[in-house]
Amino acid sequence: MKKIILIIMLMFLVVGCGTTKSDNKVLDLDMAEEKISKLTFKDKDFTFTDKDSLNNTEAFEVYSVDTKLFKEFKSYLGTNVVDPSMYLIVKVEDSDKSVLKYQLKDMFEKYYNAYNSYYPEQAKMIENRLEKELNGYLIYIVSYDNDAVYQAITGSLK
Repeated sequence: MKKIILIIMLMFLVVGCGTTKSDNKVLDLDMAEEKISKLTFKDKDFTFTDKDSLNNTEAFEVYSVDTKLFKEFKSYLGTNVVDPSMYLIVKVEDSDKSVLKYQLKDMFEKYYNAYNSYYPEQAKMIENRLEKELNGYLIYIVSYDNDAVYQAITGSLK
């Protein structure tokens, strides 16, 4: 009996992880990008404003991510070697979600390995990334304050 209860509790835990319903509001990607660009991080000289790093699909393709799967997206993947900060807000067809999740998992492994030997603090940021699903969008964040970036995104629901 205890095993059955434990299994049921684990099923509820797994099913509930990583997804958030927000009354079926629409995510305004332009507003999210704007809000994220205004964020500042204590004691860090960094903002998500480098124009070359915004919405650059080539940066993701370098990591073998098939950006043709992206229906809608906003992203930042910096070119500064010392700072691994990035975000990706992407909507894909439901049938492509598992493929994209696998590709992004592989990307983060490569991203982590690129930093781990030389920049262990930055590698820790990558390891502690935030991954969520919100109203059909997959959200990935690596930053000095993942929660602040996520709040900027959720604050863009209409």
